[in-house]
Amino acid sequence: MTSAPHVPRLAAETIDDAIEALRARGLRLSATRQLVLDTLFAASRPLSAEQIALRLDLVATSVYRNLEILERHGLLHHVHLGHGPGLYALAVHGPREYIYCPDCCTAKSVRPELLDPVRSHIKRRFGYEVSFAHFALVGTCQACAAKHVREATFDRWSRGASGEHHRHQQSLVTLAAAVQGPQPFHPQTAA
Repeated sequence: MTSAPHVPRLAAETIDDAIEALRARGLRLSATRQLVLDTLFAASRPLSAEQIALRLDLVATSVYRNLEILERHGLLHHVHLGHGPGLYALAVHGPREYIYCPDCCTAKSVRPELLDPVRSHIKRRFGYEVSFAHFALVGTCQACAAKHVREATFDRWSRGASGEHHRHQQSLVTLAAAVQGPQPFHPQTAA
């Protein structure tokens, strides 16, 4: 299992800033490393090494090697969503944590302070300090929860369930639809 290195974030808002900062640290910028950086700066979501290798028609081991070097220098971080491969994202926007729905394979990237109430509860109740930066917090998203409620409602209705139960289930669907959050990214979809 890989572990995320604890290195300071490399301040690089643009690809030119990233190249300059890497060179200032004595890191050579090979053609492959340049291509990997170009791909990550152009991506709208985290990508796996395999996705990058396919896009660039490169050998995956070369991409992995470059991703590890860039991560060690604080330019990238990676996250594991569910049972899929590690996904790499630029660290230019500061620390991020993730919430992942395994039903539809979507994830939300959130600022860590938004999960502080969850973190505080876990620490109080169990004595653990947790982070959702390397491994995502896994749960059912709003859309999938509503779908499950609709399916359960239909199953009960088709078996002759009471109208009261149907109204209760419909209220849950309405409640689930009222909750909104940031737009999810789809890690299995190429950006």
